[in-house]
Amino acid sequence: MSTKKVTYVLDPFQLPGNWKSEVARRLNVHRNTVSHNVRAGKGEMYEKIKKTAENIYGKPIKTESL
Repeated sequence: MSTKKVTYVLDPFQLPGNWKSEVARRLNVHRNTVSHNVRAGKGEMYEKIKKTAENIYGKPIKTESL
């Protein structure tokens, strides 16, 4: 059995209404922290938010066997 690497793509127009609350809950931060960092669009926390949202709501586009 081989390990598989899945690459996700996130379509920002397909995010549900409560996505900020769900991402905040998974990262254990306040919802306002998510909102402020998304507005800023840069930084370490922004990258964590983006990665978490991709993992939750992203659609797999490519699977590689390692």
